[in-house]
Amino acid sequence: MLFNETFLGETFKGAIDETAFPVVHLATHGQFSSDPDETFILTGTIESMLLNS
Repeated sequence: MLFNETFLGETFKGAIDETAFPVVHLATHGQFSSDPDETFILTGTIESMLLNS
């Protein structure tokens, strides 16, 4: 599990690449749009992580 400051784009992507998860639950904030370039979640340091990358 990644909490607070350990929930970063790099650590999240590493965890997803490391293990196949059938379901991922994210307790965070973000913006979801029909435009992938405007869809993101916020990390533990309040930086946005684009979901299309």
